[in-house]
Amino acid sequence: CMWAEVGLSEDGHTYILVGTCRSECTAVVAFTPQELKQCQSSQWTVLEKTGSTGWSLKVELKSINSIATSIRVSLAPSSSPSSPMVKELKLCVDGDVFRVGHVTCLSDPSIVMGDTSNYTLPANTYTGSQLAPGEDFSQGRKNYYESVVTDGCPLKLQQHGKTEASPSNVDSEGKWDNWFTATLKLTNTDNNPIAVADVFGEYRSQDGQWIKCHATSIGWNYDISNLLLDPASTISLDVQLTIRFGDKAPATDFLRCRAQPSLPQPLHLKVTFVDHKMRTSSVEFEQGNPPLNLPTRESREKAWCAGKLLFHVFCDDVDKLLRNDATIFYDEKGVMCYRPSLEDDSSSYYYLSFSVLPHLVFLAMQSHVGEYLMEDMKKEGKEASIIPYLMVDLEKQRPYAIKVVINTPSSSAIGYYRLPCYNMNSSTLSLEPQKVVVGCELQIRWSVPITSEKDWISVYAHRGKSSLTYDYNKNSETLGSLKVNAPLSPGWYEARYYPAWLESGYTRYRHDQYVAMAMFEVIHA
Repeated sequence: CMWAEVGLSEDGHTYILVGTCRSECTAVVAFTPQELKQCQSSQWTVLEKTGSTGWSLKVELKSINSIATSIRVSLAPSSSPSSPMVKELKLCVDGDVFRVGHVTCLSDPSIVMGDTSNYTLPANTYTGSQLAPGEDFSQGRKNYYESVVTDGCPLKLQQHGKTEASPSNVDSEGKWDNWFTATLKLTNTDNNPIAVADVFGEYRSQDGQWIKCHATSIGWNYDISNLLLDPASTISLDVQLTIRFGDKAPATDFLRCRAQPSLPQPLHLKVTFVDHKMRTSSVEFEQGNPPLNLPTRESREKAWCAGKLLFHVFCDDVDKLLRNDATIFYDEKGVMCYRPSLEDDSSSYYYLSFSVLPHLVFLAMQSHVGEYLMEDMKKEGKEASIIPYLMVDLEKQRPYAIKVVINTPSSSAIGYYRLPCYNMNSSTLSLEPQKVVVGCELQIRWSVPITSEKDWISVYAHRGKSSLTYDYNKNSETLGSLKVNAPLSPGWYEARYYPAWLESGYTRYRHDQYVAMAMFEVIHA
């Protein structure tokens, strides 16, 4: 990531600093106030310089009545000098000192992120199958059933609790068994012992027909020859029903612990006991899959971004019962983030920060591609993928939207997020009063486009490096104010606004990295 910075040095000189990912940090020019007051041209090219790590810098000054009024910086890869990032900053006179308003980096979003409202975006699309969270069959549904069919058999059957699918067997050919387990109570209501001669299970298909299960067992025991009930006795049994499928087994235990998708929901099952006199007694019951834990816009907003979610798009893999999705949100520092989740892996997220987007615009300009693949942020699996693109106005060198494409074997989705318009140069601070008696109250007002509760406002001595007092923008207000007590020593001081997002990257913890500043004078009573 290349960057250029314009600021004011301690000796009052206006400087320009250039760097590339911290590997190079070079002061390329420093103007004295006298030089800026003797600018002879309305558009004066000060210098053009190329760095050893591949940047090309061009600096221009504009003047009115021989006094410089603005400075323009253009930064580009030396391999493509015709596609620079350009920023123009106003210069103002403060006594004999020229100020640039605030220290500014060329990777600031206002370089490329202007008004995006005039761009027409396609509608979001979804093609293919879509999952539903599903009903929770364990709640509010009958889970107690008595025998409903008796053919003169004195066995009374009762089913207790919910019937659940359990991890199923996969044979050497990849065929799998869907297992369902139910707890039954058997009561011999006769005065004579009863021997169980057979037990078999059935399930109801989509067309309502009863189909015999592949196997039925008492627990893991398929041998029921020793099952004998004394008169008036009751026993509890775990009955396991097996439905065999010839298709490929699901990949995970989670999927194998559910009824196969081709089975109806709820699934109606029936177990029939046959006694030694060939009399039968049956009980019917239901199995319901637990609801799918599918991520939604609401759940992502609650879990990840504390109400600052900006964008959410999803696409379902029906075969795996998974939802893949991508979100864009503000983190706690007010930095825009992109977070994809592919096959339940949401461990990585990426900053769409004030150095990343201009760099991507750079690459888009070089490639002449209006939809630039955000290579480092894509996620690909064996069968599914989440691919983001930055949509760029090549003529205006401006990103205006992010396009996210999600593909699974069963569906696909495309979502568009319109980037906000940031103008960091609109950040301002004002003071009341601008001349204050030592120790008296001073009110600081600010206006900033992006905030977080970790932004802070500090008071420094004029050109100072150490904060004298500070407080936070506790309510994340874009328009706000706070009151502080003036320093106890007369002199000139500065109030500065430090946004939390400036803590990242090469600007971390630098006293001179603020977005707005105002001076005030402290006097004796």
